[in-house]
Amino acid sequence: MPIWLNARAMLLRTYYEQEEYDALFAFLDSFEAFVRRQKGMGYHRSHYQALLLFTRRLLHLPEGDKDCRVQFKADIQVAPAKEECGWLLSKLYAIRSGHLLALTASTGNDKCRAYSPDIHRLGR
Repeated sequence: MPIWLNARAMLLRTYYEQEEYDALFAFLDSFEAFVRRQKGMGYHRSHYQALLLFTRRLLHLPEGDKDCRVQFKADIQVAPAKEECGWLLSKLYAIRSGHLLALTASTGNDKCRAYSPDIHRLGR
């Protein structure tokens, strides 16, 4: 995997960890456009599309909805983003235990969306 893609994934994790949500949402939009424009990414494209999708879903996860958390965990485990799977699950457990609760009440997105392996457009 090219180092510049790893650097972008690290930047995504850093914004999330530092709770810089405005920067994170702007980064998600720009990284999504970047991934969509790059034609020579091969299998890396599905990996990064899944990472972006799951990060958005993590940020919009309804507070206190156990069914959505269970569905989210199951979707992560079958996704192509295996390298980021551990980080995503650790953030899910942190939300469950109440340490990090990111923007769930203000987003208005209270639907659980299942992961589809053939992502053509990332949901918002």
